[in-house]
Amino acid sequence: MFYIWDSLSGEAVKLEDDYTECFYSEEEAQEYIKGLSAPRRKFCEIKPYCDEVWAAMAREALLDGAVSAPVWDSELWYQERFEDILTFATVDPEDIGLISYFASRNDGKRGKRTSTTPGRYLKKFFADKLSEDDIKYWSEKHKETFDTSKNKILRWASTPEEIQEVYSLASSFYSCMQHNVSKWGDRLGHPTRAYGAGDLKVAYITNNGKLIARALVWPEKKLVGRVYGNDTLLRSELKKAGIVTRSNSDTYDCMVGARLLYIPIPRIDGPQPEHPDIFVPYIDGTANMVNLHEDGYLRIVDCSKDSSLGQYNATSELGLQQSRTRCSCCNNRWLPNSYRDSIVFADIGVQEEDLNDSFDGMCNDCRGKIAFYCEASGAWYKNDKFTKIMVNDAYSLVSVCLEVSNHKVFKSALSGNYFYSHCEITTMFGKKFGPNDLLTHGDQIVYFTDHCEFAFIDELVKFANGNINWSATKRKHEVTSTNG
Repeated sequence: MFYIWDSLSGEAVKLEDDYTECFYSEEEAQEYIKGLSAPRRKFCEIKPYCDEVWAAMAREALLDGAVSAPVWDSELWYQERFEDILTFATVDPEDIGLISYFASRNDGKRGKRTSTTPGRYLKKFFADKLSEDDIKYWSEKHKETFDTSKNKILRWASTPEEIQEVYSLASSFYSCMQHNVSKWGDRLGHPTRAYGAGDLKVAYITNNGKLIARALVWPEKKLVGRVYGNDTLLRSELKKAGIVTRSNSDTYDCMVGARLLYIPIPRIDGPQPEHPDIFVPYIDGTANMVNLHEDGYLRIVDCSKDSSLGQYNATSELGLQQSRTRCSCCNNRWLPNSYRDSIVFADIGVQEEDLNDSFDGMCNDCRGKIAFYCEASGAWYKNDKFTKIMVNDAYSLVSVCLEVSNHKVFKSALSGNYFYSHCEITTMFGKKFGPNDLLTHGDQIVYFTDHCEFAFIDELVKFANGNINWSATKRKHEVTSTNG
């Protein structure tokens, strides 16, 4: 796009409404200048517009998929003129049969969009590029993709059988759950059958028997999960059904609290576990764990901040999930099956029962009431048998078992704080100090930084009676007096 700069007035040429005039081509701007008076024409200069904030935001919306681009978006003839016209055409979210666009740069700055039919839009901006037949073709292509006439109407699946049928259809998009039921075998069926518990439904649209859009919906709460396929079309149809979505394909709603069918899988060999394995679909979003309730249903829970609140994961396309282990103390939290195996035992010559075995199977909350975790050894220690100290490690404090880490830490002779040995600073007098300690020598003070370097508290050279030598290999300061 182009505008006309008036060097006499020092501003762009404006219309009566005081908005800068915009031109889609340099030739159009030249024709405008020809209509001006001769004295004024000599002060006019045609300049290209830069990509300002409004254009950057419109461009980002297209790239992020927040709006749907027209069906001809990837065509060369459209891309070649895109930067010249900057209309940022999209499918009109209010009426998907239309195209929404910025008619001018001024409209773009004001956020004012114009809606029109695909044919009229193409005639306005691409009449020199496209024939009448081309324009008709793209108009029909838009209608075919976004119009809900004929068989492209919103449908609902609510029973386990209906939901399984939808997820088994051939589709225009990829999803780890969108496969024929044969992938999982005939004995259990499709994992998504679990959605058919009554709270959730699957909203979907097909075209000639092919699935082109679907989403998990909680109609009662008007929540819409991740949309697969034609996002704009499905959301438009949901709006007609009274479900106005607050989410988009990136920040979709989570179905926390929704019921799922409990489908246990008995083990063929060996004893049956207290909590059987289950068959459950992959659930999108942060709420991707489920718990078994007394009413016999699974319920979706959000464990993004505390995974111990969830009994079963729902993050496998295979559908099979094992129950986690319930905390042996509070009986409320759930621990991963590999929890005990991942515990590290410290080899320090103490009895193993003083370490982890005595509270194996406890969640961290319960364990933290009777023991503490040592960052140095990676093990837990009982409060009544071991000493917990807070050790300075650069910019943070960590908990450490003193009996285990005595050789790794030292106590500052000045502040009394504990530091890791790699932070120690030793004077010629044998006293050890840590970072951020103040070392007093006579009436002079030296400040040691976090990186074991030194700096004078007073920038003036008052420490003339002392000399500091730094040894990188010994990692210590030697302070020697020059008095006398």
